[in-house]
Amino acid sequence: MDEAGKVTRSLAKEYAVLRVNAQYGEGTTEIDKKLRDAAKEKLENEVFEKIKEDIYRLEENRIIESGKRRIKEFEEQKKRVQLKFILIEGIFLGLITGLLVNQITDMISFLKGGSSNYQATNWLIVMLLILGITFAFVVYLSKLEEYFVNKKENDNGSTI
Repeated sequence: MDEAGKVTRSLAKEYAVLRVNAQYGEGTTEIDKKLRDAAKEKLENEVFEKIKEDIYRLEENRIIESGKRRIKEFEEQKKRVQLKFILIEGIFLGLITGLLVNQITDMISFLKGGSSNYQATNWLIVMLLILGITFAFVVYLSKLEEYFVNKKENDNGSTI
């Protein structure tokens, strides 16, 4: 038994002695003394177990609250990382879209009679379309994979 357990046991014993003495008084016969000693021991054990249960319950609540805080911090960190990826994806797709629109505008200018390299513009449009669609498809697949992994973890009940 550790130091805290010894102190708790000692306090429970003192409480039991005071309570039994107050309730039964000083017994003079051997039977009275044995009854008082049995009552003291029983009360001491009851008080000790009650204190121990209360301490366990308090410790359990403290651990649960700590776990909830850690889970919340983890979820907030995960949201920040997801937000960074969303911003990067948005900027990249915006850049690709802007370049594509610029090339389409260049092609329209050429069709109106402007002087532009029509063949280079067509190649840039095709390349930008392929790059944009590939990027969007890869992002979509990664999100889809993440969804199914999370769904599988939720079905197994093993999420953090």
